[in-house]
Amino acid sequence: MQGRTGDSVIKSTRLRSKANEQKQKLHDIASRKEHQLQLYNEKQAELRIRFSRGEISSTAKKEKVKHMDTLQAFRGVEQYPKDVVAGQIYVDVKRNAVLIPNSATTFIPFHISTIKSVSDTGQGQWTFLRINFHTGPTTAMQYPALDDPSSIWVKELTMKTKSCAPNNRLSVASQQIKECLKALKTQETESEVKAAQGEKELEALVLLKSARKEQLDNLVIRPNLVGKKTLGNLEIH
Repeated sequence: MQGRTGDSVIKSTRLRSKANEQKQKLHDIASRKEHQLQLYNEKQAELRIRFSRGEISSTAKKEKVKHMDTLQAFRGVEQYPKDVVAGQIYVDVKRNAVLIPNSATTFIPFHISTIKSVSDTGQGQWTFLRINFHTGPTTAMQYPALDDPSSIWVKELTMKTKSCAPNNRLSVASQQIKECLKALKTQETESEVKAAQGEKELEALVLLKSARKEQLDNLVIRPNLVGKKTLGNLEIH
């Protein structure tokens, strides 16, 4: 009986010890969270003060959505290219526009930014050109509200020509539109980079005035520019 009582005392002591350890762990976790919250609030307050003083600039991304009502390729028909052929599609690369024939003598101009994708396919003796347009509102294009509720925006347009030659006018127009879309995207990216660089003052490059130039000898250029191993030197100016 005495042995069992001693065992009970030992077990009870162990249980109390584990309970105390568990309480201490919970207390430490709560204290740590409270301290982290305090540090977070202090940091946020510091950042707000620095931002109000102009020490921190906003890095929010600028809106890249285009507004369709601000796009204009031509102010009037007098600005149409002189080499436009009546009844045939025309891609004006300089003005980023596509002229779609509406009749034998009239055209409807579409700005290249309104075009989402383009494809041309051959079926027998026919070649089909399909142009898909952005339809608002989207993340790429915002369209103004239509005055007539029954009106809708053009979603896609298909043209065909009785020719399966690889260089027929619809195949050529398809390639020109793709190149125009690519060039416009590159131009917009370069403009964004220049705008970002304009916000930061870049220091002027200073060339080394010493006559002796540091250089690394016998460097291998990769990938190979001429199809074989090429050695050269890299100089620091």
